[in-house]
Amino acid sequence: MRTIVAGNAADLDPYVTAVGQGRGFIYHLCEGTDPALLGEYTLVEGVGLVHRLLVAIHGTALGKPQLDALAAVGATLVWSPFSNLWLYGQTAAIGLAKASGLRLCLGSDWAPSGTKNVLWELKVADIWNRAQPQPVFTPEELCRLVTSNPGDALAQAWPHPVGRLVPGATADLVVVAQRNADVYANLIGPTERDIRLVLVGGATRYGTAALMRRTGAAQATPISVAGRARRIDYGDPTVTWPSIKAALQAVRANPQAAADSVRDTLAVWASADLSLPNAPFILEPDMPSGDDTMTAAAAAAAPTAVPIPPIQPLTPTKAWFDAVDANPFHQGLLSALRSYAP
Repeated sequence: MRTIVAGNAADLDPYVTAVGQGRGFIYHLCEGTDPALLGEYTLVEGVGLVHRLLVAIHGTALGKPQLDALAAVGATLVWSPFSNLWLYGQTAAIGLAKASGLRLCLGSDWAPSGTKNVLWELKVADIWNRAQPQPVFTPEELCRLVTSNPGDALAQAWPHPVGRLVPGATADLVVVAQRNADVYANLIGPTERDIRLVLVGGATRYGTAALMRRTGAAQATPISVAGRARRIDYGDPTVTWPSIKAALQAVRANPQAAADSVRDTLAVWASADLSLPNAPFILEPDMPSGDDTMTAAAAAAAPTAVPIPPIQPLTPTKAWFDAVDANPFHQGLLSALRSYAP
């Protein structure tokens, strides 16, 4: 699966082929409020990619006809309410989308305009839901936006179940402290302090020291999250939380050296086997003009000097909540997030 935005029908040719072969297609579709954005939908529809394997991200400009068409083929819409409200003061037509029967999921978008993680995005969805004249979702339906619904979307292209506790499924699990007798409210309300254990693909990756030991995590290293002692296991003994922080701080301290190192590594990688396991990450923009921009930037003798901000905390802080309060677009709706802070 890959996320792109196409500029013309020819850009979509490889994805038409891939979807025909049963591969999923994640597409950044119609984000914003300009009616002209519907041209993106028309483009996708015209090449046959309004399909059950389409996972459309945002869709804030989509209306009832488009949402009904997506629902009719069994497609999926990923809703990012915080980012939408933060940037545009409104979000996708989620009430219409749900009424159409369209499969809905919840995503936190990217860091500059999203929440810290999906746990907080679930709170945004709950706040938005309670602010409607009539709630659109039950608490159970809200929780399905981050569990079975995305699992069902992915299972369209994957050979095994995801997002459900059934035999043969991918064992991605989270254990949350019980703060509410209602199991669904107990997932919506808690913060990072209440997360006790996380398993990814059946492997223990994060949790309290006691639970990490009991589930066999042999390489876990200490980490502090929201003032709580936790442990994290990356599945690689050479990767620890301190080593990751040190690597990030090294980039902040000398970005030119980091850029030179990446350039040198890319040169070696480009002349070697592309399946090399230690190949570097490559930034591949998802906008139509991104490739040309990046090519020009890569050809420059040196990157433009810009200040690199401090590494951000893993969890919301008072400064983050203050920034939310200061944004006028959401008209105060998102300020209710502060009530969840411990």
